[in-house]
Amino acid sequence: MSSAEPLKSAISIRSSDDTSLALPSANEYHSREQRVKAQVQSLRRTKSRHSSSGRSGSTSLSPTSKRGLCLILHTIQQDMAELNLSWRSFQVKTRVKVSLLKVFSVNGNSLSSNITMQEAVQFLSSQDEKYQHCGASYIQHNTFISDKAKEEVFTLNGIPPLVRLLQSPNSQVKSTASAALRNLTFQNNKNKEEIQRCDGIPEVVAQLKASESAELDKQLTGLLWNLSSVDNLKSDLLKNALPVLMERVILPYTTGSRDTVSAEVFCHATACLRNLSSAKEASRQTMRKCRGLIDGLVAYMKECVANCKTEDETLGHCVSILHNLTFHLEEEFSSLFINMNSLAKNMISNVSQNNANSVGCFSAPSKPLQTDRPFDYAVIEEPQPNGAGLLIHSKTLKDYLSLLSLTERQPLQDACWGILHNLTARESAVSYIYSISKLNPNIVYVLSKDTAGANESDDTLALACQAASGLVLNDVEWTKRHLSEKLIKSLNGISQNM
Repeated sequence: MSSAEPLKSAISIRSSDDTSLALPSANEYHSREQRVKAQVQSLRRTKSRHSSSGRSGSTSLSPTSKRGLCLILHTIQQDMAELNLSWRSFQVKTRVKVSLLKVFSVNGNSLSSNITMQEAVQFLSSQDEKYQHCGASYIQHNTFISDKAKEEVFTLNGIPPLVRLLQSPNSQVKSTASAALRNLTFQNNKNKEEIQRCDGIPEVVAQLKASESAELDKQLTGLLWNLSSVDNLKSDLLKNALPVLMERVILPYTTGSRDTVSAEVFCHATACLRNLSSAKEASRQTMRKCRGLIDGLVAYMKECVANCKTEDETLGHCVSILHNLTFHLEEEFSSLFINMNSLAKNMISNVSQNNANSVGCFSAPSKPLQTDRPFDYAVIEEPQPNGAGLLIHSKTLKDYLSLLSLTERQPLQDACWGILHNLTARESAVSYIYSISKLNPNIVYVLSKDTAGANESDDTLALACQAASGLVLNDVEWTKRHLSEKLIKSLNGISQNM
């Protein structure tokens, strides 16, 4: 199984529509702020006119000016009350002093603010949803552009109130809070563990299950993707998130009309499951037995192969999950191989009369196991495979080989070769059967290309060499048939390039 670093969710910045940092819609309270400022300016102008008239000899305001002043003051009081601000912050003496609690100002597509991170965290606990939204938006924006901001929010204990805001009845507050948590957890394990500490994982999953918003789905699945890269969170995520991801994302997308699930959300979900599949044996077993999971992944892979859609990021996630689930498959899920082992033992007993008590597929060196024809899969295969049976079915293996011929993407090639290596690495009858039946031509093709083209990947070459090594040791006749001058020169070139 590949030991590559687990994927983490990176937030797209292709355009403002694609980023999880979509600016908050602050039009309502922004207009009130502007109205207050306009009214204050009017009040200042009135006061200025009064001062000018005083200098010219007049000592009193006209009745119209007094009524206008009272009206302005009354309107300001109403607007300030709506903004949950105290009228005591206003002091009108020889000049007007306005002290507004700092709020966002929106200028086009850019967001700027005078508030501090401490004030933003305080806003999260306000009873006013407008301030909750402002605080979450400020945190979302700043944690996208600064790793230091992530540490600051953690220090200010800002994660628990953000988790609580996931329960907000206001959909905008809920979505912005989830986006802020998503940014906080990108490449920051301390914040991921803090979310788990305050019971955030069950809350995130509950919100995803109940969600009717495409935007919220995107943010929550992106957050789950981030959380899934930490090993000590994986068991919690498997328990809570796997069933909901299956119900809300995987099954609808791979078996339905895809009207309710976007491709981006499916990508996030498969990336999360990719990380979870790289955990311990118990995790792999849980996912192998998860109804509909392997079926959905294989169906999506087949769709991509049929459409030659090999550049798809989600395809890489699906194949990597299948790669991880084939790791130690024969040891951990031996029931899959009962028929194959039984038939293979009969073949071995017929060929190796002098080695009746030997274990596995090896015969004496002088009498290697040989067959005149490829292994007959039809004898043991289910005509309509499902679940874990798809991991070893010849139709699925054919798709892996098709991907190897269609793509030059190194990660995707590595995952395909990794699957084939997992199925052929053991010294067993099963490994031998897979090798002689399906992999010979492809191994020779890869090894004959030296280090050119797609073979620039060390992992791809290593996996192909490992598979070939098993064949050379186990099947002398295969070696005689394929050991050509071209292959020898290519292997020499590969060895010199190490």
